[in-house]
Amino acid sequence: MGLRLPPELERRCLALAGESEINCDNVTLDSPPPPTGNSVSYALRKVSEKFFMWKVISFAEDHKWRYFHVYDSRRCPEGFPDLILLRPGRIVLVELKSQKGKATVAQQEWLEAWRAAGAETYVWRPADMAEIERILA
Repeated sequence: MGLRLPPELERRCLALAGESEINCDNVTLDSPPPPTGNSVSYALRKVSEKFFMWKVISFAEDHKWRYFHVYDSRRCPEGFPDLILLRPGRIVLVELKSQKGKATVAQQEWLEAWRAAGAETYVWRPADMAEIERILA
């Protein structure tokens, strides 16, 4: 169950894609049509990490997860995960990336340390939203 767009934005997104049903939460009324190639891939490349963070947090809250996000990462150790999610019996640490973003070595080391301590860890991108919903549902 993804987040829904207002009807006028959904129509715009579908018109851009030339399809009847796609995940297009990142498209705005003034989004240009994709220059060439797969319109869904084009749309996913345009999702900012900030917007993606909001989508993940919104879904997590809707499913009764508690969360913590460091809003000023300059005050944390280098590579500390973007998001900590808690629910009874589970702790999930997540590094969120734009569609083409890569986790740094420091980020990978933090995730490995948390995994070694028994936490679930993930690096998620906008294209992973169906998997994210399955994991957090």
